[in-house]
Parts: sequence; C-alpha cells; structure tokens
Amino acid sequence: QPSIVEGTRWSIIIRFALGVDNGSPITDYSLRVEDVEAGATWDLGPWELVLDTDGHQYQGIHHLRPGKAYRVCARTINAEGISEWSENSTAFYTEPAPPDPVAEVNVEDTSSTSFEISWEVPYGHGESVTEYWVQWCAEENFRVVKELKVPASETTAVCDGLTPGTTGFARVAAANKCGYGAFGPPVDADMKDDVPQCPQRPRAIEVGPIHAKLSWMLPYDCGEKI
Repeated sequence: QPSIVEGTRWSIIIRFALGVDNGSPITDYSLRVEDVEAGATWDLGPWELVLDTDGHQYQGIHHLRPGKAYRVCARTINAEGISEWSENSTAFYTEPAPPDPVAEVNVEDTSSTSFEISWEVPYGHGESVTEYWVQWCAEENFRVVKELKVPASETTAVCDGLTPGTTGFARVAAANKCGYGAFGPPVDADMKDDVPQCPQRPRAIEVGPIHAKLSWMLPYDCGEKI
C-alpha cells in the first residue's frame, strides 16, 4: 500500500515497499491515481524500479488540482508479468489555492450609462469563495477602471458611469483564504443610445445693429446623429 509523504498545490510524492517477487526480480512499476471526489482514475507508468537507500520506491505525481483529495495504488512488474493492484493509500488533500478565473460572466441588462452582469461561482481549489472583485471600463485594455468588491453571497453587479452609445467592458476575479485568483475573460456590452449631451455655451462671432451670429461646438450625439 503506497503512502503519501509530501504534497503541494499541484503534486504529491508517494512511496511504497516492494511485495514478494516470487522468484523473479521486480524491474518496473505502475501507479493508479484516483480523484476521490470525481471518482475518476488514471494510470501512470510503467517506470523502471530505482529503490532509495531506505528500500522504498519514491515517485512524484504532478499536474494535480489544488484542494482535492487523491488516493494512489501501485502494481509491480517482473519477467513473469504484472501483479494485482495494491490497496489504495489513505486519501491526501493537495494544498488549497486561489480560485479559478471567473469565466462564466453574462450581461443581463443594459441602459444608456450602465449594464448589469452576473456570473457563476468558480472552482475554489479547496477553499470557499469569500469575495469577488469586479472591474469595468470603456476600453478593453482596462487601463482606467472603476471597480467594486462584492460579497460571496452575491453573483451580480451593476457597472455604471459609462457614456451612451459606447461599449463597456467588465471582468470578475474571485478570492478565498489563499487570495485572489486571476480575472476571467472580459465581457462587453453596448450602451443604449440617448438624447444628445447639452451643447457648450454659445459665443457671438458677429454682432450687428440688429443681428448677432452665434457659434457653438456640436455636442456628443449619444449614439444617434443630431
């Protein structure tokens, strides 16, 4: 039966002692890894047997997911064939990590100056999500942003302060006890058109005895031509 001697967020190191070789030296071994929660298993190896000085075989298992329980069993190989699988190790949890990026973000409603978004709770990598960080702006590069912190009990936010007839962009990141994960991909929303903005103060460019000629800057049309 293998035992797990060390683990990180993404990998574990197991060790096991050899069984009886029944007269033919053991040369290789394989491992079977089980994701306890999902019930999925996959096989690794075979590898050549290289015993440590303590008489045990050590092997690293990589590309695991943080905050999940895994079990491992082993089998050995000699010139006569392959042994049965050993008993499973006791379950071992990889270390937790910040949540996955918030990838499932949807635009629920728009007005001329704001839009509402909602999102799905991302995988927390062994710890519950505690907070969300919402950023939005008028440029896809997110150089100048507005932002909002949202408690874990909510999965919606209103992104406001935008200009009619333009496009707004938003993205969301999630946090747990290990910190914030990466932002997910941004979503965009087209602001609805609106009445034009107020013109600037007119100025007189020509004044006669009974007339005056005025000039003013054309205001922003808020998405529809004046």
